[in-house]
Amino acid sequence: MVKQTRAVRTRQQLLSAAAVEFDLHGYEGTSFSRLSRRAGISVGAVTFHFEAKADLAAAVAQRGTALARNVVGDAERRDGRAVDTASVLLLALGALVEREAAVRAAIRLSQEGGRAGPSWCGAWLPSFHALLEQAAARGELVPGVEPRPVAGLACHLLSGTAWRVRRRPTALPGRALEELRELWRLVCRGVVAEPYAGPPAAGPDGELRATLPYAVRSPSVPPQGGP
Repeated sequence: MVKQTRAVRTRQQLLSAAAVEFDLHGYEGTSFSRLSRRAGISVGAVTFHFEAKADLAAAVAQRGTALARNVVGDAERRDGRAVDTASVLLLALGALVEREAAVRAAIRLSQEGGRAGPSWCGAWLPSFHALLEQAAARGELVPGVEPRPVAGLACHLLSGTAWRVRRRPTALPGRALEELRELWRLVCRGVVAEPYAGPPAAGPDGELRATLPYAVRSPSVPPQGGP
């Protein structure tokens, strides 16, 4: 039992270190030797848990996509306008991107292509697009606005948020989320029918919360651990 507990702890430690490595250096730039140094375990321990780097990448991507699916599940239980739920979902995902290295790693691994593991955008984009379709059907979007390109833009915005967090590790916690909020606000001004109060707020842990006026700022996101 003690050995089993230690093995589980080592595996989680390894996955956390791998998430940071894949986020910062991508698939090709990540090696078992780098992973062993970051995780503080031997290369033999790394290969005991994951014989191939592709298997480790898939496990990290799975963790990142699972976090996204949890947020989608919260969105599907939310009441109110579909366009507001879509905004809350986007900002909740943005909070995950800023806080979780596994999410940023899943995004990067998906962008590199040809890697094992699920697509990160595929974990939430269909639901986000469906919300925009509902919003269009209910007259919540400006007539003539097509939901699909708006959903695609949301995917690019989250990918850009991941890039900003990666390139500015010393930025104040919550800064990337606030930038995402401002960008989405500009998008919504052009696509959301009146009246429009601005994106609702997402909580500091990425959970969904009730619609708030845009003037009410969400709390800062806790800092992401890493190098």
